[in-house]
Amino acid sequence: MASGDPQGRVLTVTHRRSNKSLSLPIPNFVQLNFADEASTAAAAAAGAGAGAAAPAAAAAASGTTTLQLAVTDPSDKKQKQMWGTTRTLIANMVRGLTEEFTVLVHFEGVGYRAALAPVPTAPDYPGQQQLVMRLGYCNDMIERVPFGVSVRIPSAQRLVLQGPDLQVVTQLAAKIRAHRPPEPYNQKGVFVGDETIAKKEGKR
Repeated sequence: MASGDPQGRVLTVTHRRSNKSLSLPIPNFVQLNFADEASTAAAAAAGAGAGAAAPAAAAAASGTTTLQLAVTDPSDKKQKQMWGTTRTLIANMVRGLTEEFTVLVHFEGVGYRAALAPVPTAPDYPGQQQLVMRLGYCNDMIERVPFGVSVRIPSAQRLVLQGPDLQVVTQLAAKIRAHRPPEPYNQKGVFVGDETIAKKEGKR
């Protein structure tokens, strides 16, 4: 679904079974064309080509829908870059709503651990939780879990972050890592994914 706006439009992608949705601002110079399988085949048979437009309602009713992207001026460098960026973001939205993105975070350090607890005051949304992390400081480090992201803690030093929005999931991982970035001397810290760090020898 796209809605009009002087500065651009908003594309909303909804997963039919879960009813989850993600939205993405679309610049005005990026053109969206929805085409379902039946209308595309009919247009091709009539000689109109595979790029013929189909009404959004017909596309929504079809089992398979193709979203075609184009820009008003393909020779414009900025528009060409935005075409590629928009295509990638939309593909990530569809993938995220279908299977969700997963980012693994692990702690390396004696006594480093994490636990989930309810946000005590002024949560950003009902039922919001926060990560309470012990990372070698005098005080616990706190990081709120954003809406749409689930956090599992299979062990005290292992976190599994999941959500449909890749940017939100990776941003949370980056925020957690920033509390104790990996250091090369003792190789302690917060590591994301399969991240490693080369060990350095201390000064003698």
